[in-house]
Order: sequence, then C-alpha cells, then structure tokens
Amino acid sequence: MSATREINIDTITPLVEAPVSDSMVAADTVATMEVANTTSYQYSSEAQANGNGDLIAWIGVGLSICVGLFAWKLIDNLKKDVKKLRTYCDVSKETNDKLIMRIDRLNEEMNVLNQKIVNIRNNAPTRIVETNPHGTHTEYEKKQPQKPKKVVTQIRYATLQSPDENGVLRFSERSMVEASSPQKMFLLEIDPSTGTGIYRINPSAMGLIVGDLQMFRDFVKPFTFSGNPMNANIQDKKFGKITKQGNFWVVEEPLEISIY
Repeated sequence: MSATREINIDTITPLVEAPVSDSMVAADTVATMEVANTTSYQYSSEAQANGNGDLIAWIGVGLSICVGLFAWKLIDNLKKDVKKLRTYCDVSKETNDKLIMRIDRLNEEMNVLNQKIVNIRNNAPTRIVETNPHGTHTEYEKKQPQKPKKVVTQIRYATLQSPDENGVLRFSERSMVEASSPQKMFLLEIDPSTGTGIYRINPSAMGLIVGDLQMFRDFVKPFTFSGNPMNANIQDKKFGKITKQGNFWVVEEPLEISIY
C-alpha cells in the first residue's frame, strides 16, 4: 500500500543559508592569513635552526682537522729534534772517546819524557863538596871543554890622521864609517871586545891614493917608486896592526905595501 504525503512548500525550510555579512568574511580571511603566516614563520625558524646546526657541525669538523694537522706537525718536529739529539749524543760520545785516547797517549809521552829527564840528570856531571877543618867548601866538578869564543870583527872605513909631534898615527872613531867610501883610504877590521885590529888598503879609494901618493907615504912603511903614480899598481903586502886607546885606534905596526 502506498501512501502519499503531501508536502507543504510553505513549511519547508529553505536549504540556502542566510546571507553572510562582509565583516564576517573579512574576519575569516584575516584569521586564515594569520594561521598561514604563523605556519610559515614556524617553518622558517625550524629551517634556520637546522641550517645553523649544520654550520656549527662543519665548523667543528674544520677545527678538528686543523687541530689534528697541528698536532701531527708538532709530533713530526719533535721526532726530528729527538733524532738530531740522538745523533749529537752519538757524535759527542765518539769525540769524548777520541779525547780520552789522546789524553792517554799524551800521558804516555809525558812519562817517556820524564824518564829521559831522569836519565839526563843521572848522567849529568857530579859535584862533590868537601868541608875542610876551616869550614870552607872546595868544589870539584867535571868541566866540559869550553868552546872558543867566536871573534866578532867590525868593518869600518877611515883615513889616518897626520902623524903627531911624536910621529904617532891613529884613526879617530868619529871619522869611521860603516859603508865603503872612495874618500876613505883604508879598510879596518876591528874587535872592540879585545881592542885590537888591522888596517889595509880600501880598493874603492885607489884613485884617491894614487892621486896623493905623497900623503899616502906617511901612512905606510917606506917604499920607493919612480914611475907615473897614475899608472901605479898598489897592493897589500902585510896588514898594519892597530890597538884601541880611548876614542882612537893607534897604529902599532904600519901597513906594508908593494907598488910597481
């Protein structure tokens, strides 16, 4: 069986909603935007926080690497220093060993020298001292033969002074020179320690001698010559002897010459 219900149109509530006001729409829009902004800000904050965390992590990794490299370099340098120190110690030890060996050799050489000194002292001339009743000492000593003293002669050049009133010839020390001079007739060999010497013709003064042969006669033993003096050949025959007297060297025996 079917039943038919009548529908009263007037009693049906319209399905269309009541019109919404503009203020309500605006409020809903603002609320929606605030929610969206809040959500976006929260997302950005979370992203920024995540980014900062990654940066700090990378910085930490970089610092760790730097510290590791520094530590490795430091350890490497320490190893090198230790190696150098060990090498130096080895060299020093070797040097010390060599020095010790050298000192030992020197000690041995000193002992040998000391023994030689002792032997020399034992073989030295002995000295015997005897005491006589008067309390004086007499010494007996083995004497080594003394070497003759070497005669040191001096070479001088000079001309004799004219004979004095007694006929004495002499050389003045003030007129003597060490270098050969054609103005000095004679060459002297003197020994100041003994006060003796000889004199002879100065070869470089031959021109002066033949030029004044008359004066030359007064300084030597008598001789005869009748030729041209400029052509004369004069030589020593026997050296003259002189001795020191004060500031003069006096002729003890005149020079003897040969002339032709």
